[in-house]
Amino acid sequence: MRKQHGFTLVEIAIVLVIIGLLLGGILRGQELIQNARVRNIIDQQNGIKAAFFGFQDRFRMIPGDLTAAQIAQVGSGVIVASAAGNGQIDAADAAAAFQNITITGFISCQTCNAAAAAASSAVNSPVNVYGGVLQLVTDTVYSTPTQILPGDGQIRHNIKTGNLIPSNVLYEADVKVDDGVPNGGQFRFSNWMAAGGVAPTVACENGAVSATTPWQTTANNFELNCGAATLIN
Repeated sequence: MRKQHGFTLVEIAIVLVIIGLLLGGILRGQELIQNARVRNIIDQQNGIKAAFFGFQDRFRMIPGDLTAAQIAQVGSGVIVASAAGNGQIDAADAAAAFQNITITGFISCQTCNAAAAAASSAVNSPVNVYGGVLQLVTDTVYSTPTQILPGDGQIRHNIKTGNLIPSNVLYEADVKVDDGVPNGGQFRFSNWMAAGGVAPTVACENGAVSATTPWQTTANNFELNCGAATLIN
């Protein structure tokens, strides 16, 4: 009768090494995916910012703020904003802004070519990698150190990342492009969202709102529905 033998130390060591390699590969893969999403958000913001200034430089006009008379100078297919000619991209004109910079070739956006603006939906607006709708607008809906929630800051042209972004992803993006805090610099927390969803809250920040309050990055406690705004003037 054959004797039953257990695993040798060498065999156990080999199994543990294989398990370690598999776990390391999984974690590395997750890290690569995370980095790609962070880079996608940054590139999307930078691309729209460049398009905004490119449009302004070429036409001496603000996208999303074009009157019927200005349309004739820009070209056919560009839609007129509802509150055109006031020097701002009002909330009702935000989708028109994306249509304007798409139809003139400054960005590529498959969902931004509709002939009529629809500011409260994804029509004529890009989405982020998590499915949140972006916004190009002139408003105050971004964070300052004195605000409990955005809404009373200085009115600025800005690009909303859209919501549904985890707070740790926005933190990494903020570190790469700005100061790493949600209430300062050019990249800030925003509770804006397109109509029909749940707005981000101050839970995206880790602590009482101040100039130095960090993004929520505590392990296993990330806020999954966050958004930000890139100030562009």
